[in-house]
Amino acid sequence: MADLPYLPDILGKGWGVKKIPVFNTQVVDHPSGGETRSALATQARYEFEISYDSLDSNGRYSSSTVYGLQTLMGFFVNRRGRLLPFLYRDMSDCLSSDTLIGVGDGTTTSFVVPRKLGTSTEPASFVTRISPLTVDGEVRADFVIDEPNVLRFTGDPPPDGAEIIGDVDFVFRCRFMDDSTEFENLSHGLWQHRGLKFRSIK
Repeated sequence: MADLPYLPDILGKGWGVKKIPVFNTQVVDHPSGGETRSALATQARYEFEISYDSLDSNGRYSSSTVYGLQTLMGFFVNRRGRLLPFLYRDMSDCLSSDTLIGVGDGTTTSFVVPRKLGTSTEPASFVTRISPLTVDGEVRADFVIDEPNVLRFTGDPPPDGAEIIGDVDFVFRCRFMDDSTEFENLSHGLWQHRGLKFRSIK
């Protein structure tokens, strides 16, 4: 996979950022009043919505990223709407410390990297770094991260029963939710966007 770009972090964002965990559950109602539920998704997808109160288009607004309108609109055009993926760093949710990644069995060398979320765990969307990484308390550096979220040891596999623990840095791999998005001109050189919508993908 080619290197994916990050959603630009530009000045002018509003305070309101929405983040919505979404599952897909099939519910069948029965004439008796009962129901049958089936999980169609094993983990949540996350929908995001970010507003931009101030987007500069002519280099005059110091409270915004210079040419922020062109930067954000250009990014959307570059991703061709919802066609191409990108990475998003949620600064409130990008580190899973002291995470149990797996337990060795003496032969397995690859492990899907989880991230902790309260009392739950789920696969991290896109892992950018694991540091430090320990196996039974011993620091290991003989590993690589296969995109998007697989830890692979290049040396000896972890011994049977050995706990693999690390601090996991991660971001979300996403796509825009629509093929069009609306920018509004407030005054000369000043624009806004009421809600840029995108969702995480596997």
